[in-house]
Amino acid sequence: MQLVYSNILSVPRLNRYKLNNNDNEVDLLNNYLWNIKLAEAFYPALALFEVVLRNRIDYSISKNIKQDWLLKPNTDKFLIGIELQSYNKALNNIKKRVTKDRLISELNLGFWISLFKNFYNHVIWDKPNVFYDICPLYPKGVMNSKKHISPKIRKIHELRNKISHHEPIFDEPNGIDNCYRDLEQVIFWLSPEAKEILDKTSRFWDIWNKK
Repeated sequence: MQLVYSNILSVPRLNRYKLNNNDNEVDLLNNYLWNIKLAEAFYPALALFEVVLRNRIDYSISKNIKQDWLLKPNTDKFLIGIELQSYNKALNNIKKRVTKDRLISELNLGFWISLFKNFYNHVIWDKPNVFYDICPLYPKGVMNSKKHISPKIRKIHELRNKISHHEPIFDEPNGIDNCYRDLEQVIFWLSPEAKEILDKTSRFWDIWNKK
């Protein structure tokens, strides 16, 4: 057992999977493997979330604000700062003819999440119909809808990055099951069709209930 640890998994990495001081090597390995199963179980939901989110945002902005916003973002300083840097990087990475669809695919999730910053309230979120064209199933009449959903989306992004970098998620303070419920909820708000697909493909709750 010790030989496997030293040849494959570093001691500092395994120590990050310690829940208490009494955890032994077997406990650490079990926590590590449990984390892998949870990360795997998140993949379908995260994939749907990312694809649907970016398409809904583009649809709503194109419909309600500026049809060519993604092809000409600088004409009225629509994007600034890090968002503009991310846009230019994506633009440079496209070696073929630049199209909106290629830009949507090339821009990373962080770019789309960053559009929820308060700076973009006057540019995007204060415009009529924008929010509900992005989240058509979000409860009507709820105040500060964008303010309420933003922390959930940022948390999803944080978890997605942890999973991508093989970091622990099994000991999430709020409960990784509650994080998954929030992810399901956001996907439903974005698209009930996407939620139906998720329900047919996800293994998260099967895995969670067998923990």
